[in-house]
Amino acid sequence: MKKLPDLSEIAKIGNVLSDETRLKILYILGKRKLSGMEILRQVTVTQSTLSYHLRMMVEAKILNIEYVWKYSYYTINAEGLAAAIKAFRVLNEVTK
Repeated sequence: MKKLPDLSEIAKIGNVLSDETRLKILYILGKRKLSGMEILRQVTVTQSTLSYHLRMMVEAKILNIEYVWKYSYYTINAEGLAAAIKAFRVLNEVTK
């Protein structure tokens, strides 16, 4: 019997991507850099809830954050998102 790989990272990423608001944030960002306020105008959550979602995505390395004076700007971390997709491919491999 095969030894199970460490699936904790896949679970963490799955948790981050399992929320509709966080998926909307990814869609809104696309290939752009936006401030938290610009994102807030496009989602129907409070500022504190948006901060929670953004922090979770940054910690999971799905988003990059750049601080400019008193503003936070967010972009998609292409490498982090690619790693997340690769992690899910591990699960796909066991079905072959």
